[in-house]
Amino acid sequence: MSNLRYLFNSVLDFAKSYGLPTEKKRGILREYYQVRLLQKIYAQELSKNLSFIGGTALRFLRGINRFSEDLDFDTLNGITNRQIKEVVTCVEQEFEQEDESVDVKVAEKGDKFCFEFMFPNILFDLGLTEQKREVLMIKLDYFRNWKNQQTETVLMNEYGFLSTVVTNGINQLLVQKLTAYVCRSLTQTRDIYDVVWLFAQGARLDKDFMHANNLDDLLPRAKEKLSKEGIARGWGDKLRPFLFNSADVQKLDMFGEILNRLG
Repeated sequence: MSNLRYLFNSVLDFAKSYGLPTEKKRGILREYYQVRLLQKIYAQELSKNLSFIGGTALRFLRGINRFSEDLDFDTLNGITNRQIKEVVTCVEQEFEQEDESVDVKVAEKGDKFCFEFMFPNILFDLGLTEQKREVLMIKLDYFRNWKNQQTETVLMNEYGFLSTVVTNGINQLLVQKLTAYVCRSLTQTRDIYDVVWLFAQGARLDKDFMHANNLDDLLPRAKEKLSKEGIARGWGDKLRPFLFNSADVQKLDMFGEILNRLG
């Protein structure tokens, strides 16, 4: 049985010290488990070939002021599907050794795997759901399509856990976020918000990285998409539950100006 029910007040104290809205207990619980997963992943030698990217990387390594859901990675140095599965298996075994209930679902996704870590009972035990069978699920995914990443190692210090984590440089993260905005058939508001936030942190488009990945036309494509669909009125409502400060939803309106300033 999980010890987290006895520790959750301490987790909330950490969250309060970070300036998180402590009423958003589900988001905080998810962060706690994300951090534990990352700590176990990056304790393994093979993880030097995984670069942590996406919204959750922005949250823990760069300090973005929103919750995120999944763990996304770029692959480096030819790490294989089998090796990534080994990493996940080791993480699962460590949770079991700590008497932590976790189920790992493995699905084939094209020429790779996708993993779902499912933590049963904890939401019910903490009074965060009335559905006893509801699980906390965190997805782990990885991508092989990116080339010429310039990585760096960043210290993650969250919820009492310390890890050194490999990640892409901030300018390359901006390219990846803008690419996500352009390429999704169904626009995700978080991509827009993250581009605006990254620009505010000083990130600029890495032209060499764009060229290496056949993305020389990325910025014109982004401007064209924005011109066609704009910022839909309901998008802010989808983003607001993930924001630490709901007033920050207004930053979506800055997206067009940010695209102009990027070039």
